[in-house]
This record gives sequence, C-alpha cells and structure tokens, in this order.
Amino acid sequence: MFTSIALAQGLAINTKSGNQVSSAYQDLDNIATYVEGSNGAGVVLSHKDGTQTTVSSSEFENIVPYNYNYNTKDVEADLQQIMNTHKGVGLAVAAVYKGETIYSNAFGYRERENKIAYKEDDLLRIASISKTFVATSIMQLIEQGKLSLDTDVSTLMGFNVRNPYYSSTTVTIRMLLSHTSSLSDDNGYSTFDLINPSVSSSNSIRICWNNYKPGSSYEYCNLGYNILGAIVEIVSSERFDVYVKKHILDPLGLNASYNVKDLDSSKFVKIYHYSNGSYTCSTEAYSYPSSQIANYKLGYSTPCFSPTGGLKISLKDLTTVMKMHMNKGGVFNLIFQDVCYYAMHTNFDVMGMADAVADQLELEKCQVLDVTFQDEISKEGIGRMGEISRTMSLRECAKYVKDKCKLSSVKVFGNPDTLIDVVALIPGSGKSYIDLAIKKGAQVVITGDIDHHNGL
Repeated sequence: MFTSIALAQGLAINTKSGNQVSSAYQDLDNIATYVEGSNGAGVVLSHKDGTQTTVSSSEFENIVPYNYNYNTKDVEADLQQIMNTHKGVGLAVAAVYKGETIYSNAFGYRERENKIAYKEDDLLRIASISKTFVATSIMQLIEQGKLSLDTDVSTLMGFNVRNPYYSSTTVTIRMLLSHTSSLSDDNGYSTFDLINPSVSSSNSIRICWNNYKPGSSYEYCNLGYNILGAIVEIVSSERFDVYVKKHILDPLGLNASYNVKDLDSSKFVKIYHYSNGSYTCSTEAYSYPSSQIANYKLGYSTPCFSPTGGLKISLKDLTTVMKMHMNKGGVFNLIFQDVCYYAMHTNFDVMGMADAVADQLELEKCQVLDVTFQDEISKEGIGRMGEISRTMSLRECAKYVKDKCKLSSVKVFGNPDTLIDVVALIPGSGKSYIDLAIKKGAQVVITGDIDHHNGL
C-alpha cells in the first residue's frame, strides 16, 4: 500500500532561495501578479479557503506544474464519505498513471448481510462498462477485414433492421457503436423479437425507434449493443461469451466472463438497491440463462448473456483492461492496428457525425496491411521510399513492399485484387503522419513502426 499518491495536479512557485510554494488545483482560486512599486510585480496565489500566499518579485523564480501528493488516508476518508453519502455497500477504486497502477483498494462489503469484506479480486457485474468489450470485439473483426464500420446491419441479422420512420436509411455498425442508430430502449432490450418484423407487429416495432433519421442524433441504447454482440457471433461463428473469453479475456490473463459458469460464484459481489432506508439484493445479476442456452440460436439468442451489461470482472483485472486500451494493446497479446485504435478512441459528437480527426482519417475506407519487419529495416529507410503513384492491386502492392523493404512477410486484409491508386509509405505510425497520408488520398498507409512490428 502506498503512503501517498499523486492523484491531482497543482501549481508551484519556485523561489530563488530554493523553496517552493504550491497549491493543488482543487484548492486554488486564482493566481495573479501584484505591483511592488518600482521593484516590479510579485505573484499571489489565492486559495478557496480565503487565504493567500505571496512571493515577492525579488524571490520569484518561475511557476511550474506540481504533482500534489495526497496522503492515502485522506483519499480513503473522502471515498468513505462518498459511500456514506450515497448509502453505498461496497466500492472499488483504482488509479492508473502512465501505464502503472498507482492506487487500488476496495471498501465496504461484498455481502452486506454477512459483513464479508469487499476485496480487489472479487467479481462484480460491471453493467455498461461491459460495452467496452463488445466494441473491442467488433473492432477486432473489422481489423481482420470481416466487417466494416459502415456494414448494413440488416445484411447480417437475417431480418430487416430499419427505422420504420426512415425505412430507406441504412442502419450501420458505426451507428450502433456510437448510439446514433435511432434505436430506443423504450420497449426493452432483452430480445430481438422486439424489432423483428416476422415476430412483432409494425406498431410494436415503432416503439423501439425514435422519429429521427439514423445517424443524425444520439440516444444511449442498450439494444444496439446487444445487436452488436449478435453480430460478433454471426461473423465469428462463436457464441458471444466464448468469443470474448477466447479473444480478449484469456489473452490478457483475466479471470472474467459473461458466463457465470466460468467463474467462482463465491467471489461474486452482491448488488443492492437502496430505498426508504432498506437494502434489497438483486437476484438477477448473476443468474444463468439455462432455458435460453438449451435452445441457443447463434446470432439471435445473444441478449441472454447481456453483451450490453453482463460482464463479471474484478477491479484488478478491469485495471489491466484499462492499461491495454491506454497502450493500444501494448505488451499484451491483444494488439490493435493503429487504424482501429483511433476509430475506437475517437470522440463522436451528439449529431452522429465523426469529429474532425475521424473525418480526416476515413479509417474504414483504408485497406490494412499487417507488415512483419525484418530486424534492421529502419524507419528512415521506409520513409525515403515516398509514395507509389501508379495503380496496382493490393496483392501487387503487398509484393512490392515485401520485396522493396526486404520484409519477412506482408499480410493483406481485404480483397487482394482491389485496385489501389495511392499507397503512402511513411516514417512512423504517429497519427499526424497517418492524417497527412489520408489527406493526400492514400488508400493504404504503410508505417515504419518497427517497435510494434505492424503496419497500416
């Protein structure tokens, strides 16, 4: 356990005598100069408690950012106060900074009735944080060339997924991921019968849709993420819980699952509802959908696992997932291509239009090459190759790059006979390089990022 942690930034004034005056941001009201007559201007820090700290011009050296170290006892006292205020039974908290866990702890109870303490390796159903694992699964399949962000959902689901108010407008995977499909949870989200024209009446289906054009506005939607879970099954031919465990959880070494049968039920953290001074324990949070699994239909029974909110995982392992996303796969064996990482981590505004970065990248329109470099191919060497301006197929492009760069292999995702007009060969995998290449019309971007042994 750390005795102190750097959880907040502040400002510090260094003096010429070597001292330092500091204030955490949450305590700082403002910083200003004050006139000292002919001697110049000093600096004054005004604090929210009404006090001030001044440094004269003769002593002032500079102002720098400051890592304000909290005593963990103070942090934990604040966390306990949050629990008390909101009548919480248990709370698990972790802080990650620059890829390292700088704080992790659990408070309260795993089981309130028996006063069993909540521990960091206990398993909690994490509700909508589960959507991260759905999106990760979809982006893996896009990376493999099996899907596109703009794939028509109807072509996959086996029935028409259309807003009845705008029946000619395609509903895409991008829209489901970004909650801009115009779907609504008003009629629930536990079964696809709700939107299946062969099962439900047109009037019932209308309840599941908003009266605005798909892609034009935002509404948070659980049904959309359950559909994405079904698409994972349809494309991978693996049941959703099995796919996530095999391709995300196991490679990261995590004790987690959408399927309660995979886990030690004695570690489950009970979920409570507080009302009118009393607590009620949920009986559904860790239930096993026996009847649905006995009659499971791949790509349709998926909501029984609740892709939108049903993952069970510990604080410790969820922290590992956070690090994986912060490091684009990093040292873990779950590697995102940069193109998919930027698509997943680019902000989407409420009007359903990609922001400037995603618009520039047009990520889903780029063919992807996974380039395995030999040991001594330098970034500069690839950068000097410039651009290939003549039309060639993706297959020819891969061979050209392999031969020219003396690569051990080049793996092509997508149709190898697709004709490519512009291939940019750039000196690194930084986003600014990729942005520039796409702006110049590149359909394939090949990076010289040897450290990560992959390319675009």
